[in-house]
Amino acid sequence: MDDTRVLLKSNSEKPSREGIVKLLREAIYSGQLPPGIRLIESELAEKMQVGRTPLREAIRQLQAEGLIKVVPNKGATVVTYSSNDIKEIYRICAALEGMAASLAVENLGQSELDKIKTTEAKMETKELQANRRKWFLTNRELHSVYLRCCYAPRLTKLIKQQINQVDRYWYILVSIPGMMEQAISQHKEIIQAFDKRDPDLVRQMVEYHIFSVGLLLVGHLESLYPAVF
Repeated sequence: MDDTRVLLKSNSEKPSREGIVKLLREAIYSGQLPPGIRLIESELAEKMQVGRTPLREAIRQLQAEGLIKVVPNKGATVVTYSSNDIKEIYRICAALEGMAASLAVENLGQSELDKIKTTEAKMETKELQANRRKWFLTNRELHSVYLRCCYAPRLTKLIKQQINQVDRYWYILVSIPGMMEQAISQHKEIIQAFDKRDPDLVRQMVEYHIFSVGLLLVGHLESLYPAVF
C-alpha cells in the first residue's frame, strides 16, 4: 500500500493540532495507517478537513515520537520496524523497566501493592478481557503503579520513549491467542516478588515478562506480515 486510502474521522468539524495528532496516532496504532504507508499531505488534509499548516505540525510531533519518518523530497511515511528492531526495543524496555521496578521495591507501600493486586484481579475477569482496549489500558495502569514508585523521572521518561515506539501494535498484541493468560500469569510472579521485597527477583521477573511479550508479538507479526517482518 503506497497511499492514504483510509478514512480518518473526527468528532469535531475542524480538529485542533492536538486533535489531528490524536487522530493520526490512533490511525497508526489501530492499523488504519499501516507500517510503510506514504502520507500524502494533500489527501490527508482533505479527508480530515484540516489546514496544511496544523497537519504539518502534527506530522512533526509524530516524527518526534518515532511514529512517522520524513525524508526530504520524498515526504512522510509511517515508520516500519523489522523483527530485530522490535526485539531491540523490547529488550531495552525490559532492562529499563526491570531497573525501575527494583528501585520501586523500597518505596512501594501496602496501598500501592494492593492497587497492583486489585488491578491484576480485574484483568482476569471475562468482562474486561472482552474489551481489548480497556484490558490494555488496565495492563498499562498496573505497570504504572510501580513505575510511579521508583522516583526516577529520567528513567521513566526513557521507558515511555521506548514504549511509544511499539504502542502501535497494542491491538495486535492483545489479539494474540494466549497473550492475556501469559501476561496474567507473569504479573502474579511479579506480585509475589514484590511481596517478598526482593529487588533482584522483581527485576528478573519484570525483565522476563516484558521481553517475552515482545517475542510473542514478533512471532505473531512475522506470521501475519511475512513480507514486512
